[in-house]
Amino acid sequence: MSLETRYRTEIVIPRTQLVALHGNFLDTPCGDLLRRALEKVAREEGGYLSESYADAAGRSHPAVLAIRTPECPLGIGVDVEADGRVVFRFDERGPGAATARRLCAAVTQIYAVLAVVRAQAQHGFQVSVEERQAGDSRHVVVRGVMA
Repeated sequence: MSLETRYRTEIVIPRTQLVALHGNFLDTPCGDLLRRALEKVAREEGGYLSESYADAAGRSHPAVLAIRTPECPLGIGVDVEADGRVVFRFDERGPGAATARRLCAAVTQIYAVLAVVRAQAQHGFQVSVEERQAGDSRHVVVRGVMA
């Protein structure tokens, strides 16, 4: 038995880029940031990106992007709702559900960091990023210095 779970994020794609969903959303600035965040998490977790995720019953579900890792073998699908909000979908009853929630939070955090870095760089700042592990937490410091 399956139980699809939606993990709603604070990531919202601007209306101007939503039009691109009918074309190639991943070529938009927000789509590129999302893909990069997913790629980073996939690399760190020994996983890969795909275009679908599965449920515990073995059914495949298409997604804008999906991530699969050894600890989350059914994967997490990434979709964009009509209002632009990014949602992650995964099977709560499948193997790796706890890992899926952790991965969703990690992608959201990395997306936010990448967005800040990109915005600062576009405004002429020299940007540096420092990651620190503090127990179970990851701390990311983004510094922008006016060039």
